[in-house]
Amino acid sequence: MAGVRAAMVVVVAMAALAAGSGIPPPPPPQYNGVCPVPDGPTTCDVLCYSDKDCSYGQQCCQFGCSRRCLPVCQYPCGPNQQCRLVGNQAQCVTIDPCANHPCPYGKKCIIGYGGRPRCV
Repeated sequence: MAGVRAAMVVVVAMAALAAGSGIPPPPPPQYNGVCPVPDGPTTCDVLCYSDKDCSYGQQCCQFGCSRRCLPVCQYPCGPNQQCRLVGNQAQCVTIDPCANHPCPYGKKCIIGYGGRPRCV
């Protein structure tokens, strides 16, 4: 119990030091959403560094070496869905897991356990 109490004292002391140091806490995300999946290859353009560089309703999204302000999906998408840009809006779009999973002749693709395609 003494160890827990000592740890709490240290945490409180560190918080007090940080509060008095004049260092502002990091800003909260402007819009806490899900970035859309890119439709194709991306370039290494860095057009933002954080959400505060973006307009309202957009988020600084990173894809590999690229960072851009994009509209985002408000909530995580459901199974077999991806956040995609449709026009200028991000939307959860249903994807067909069997589209890129060809089956041998006489078998068909079904969605198995965990949303994974399999041939039966």
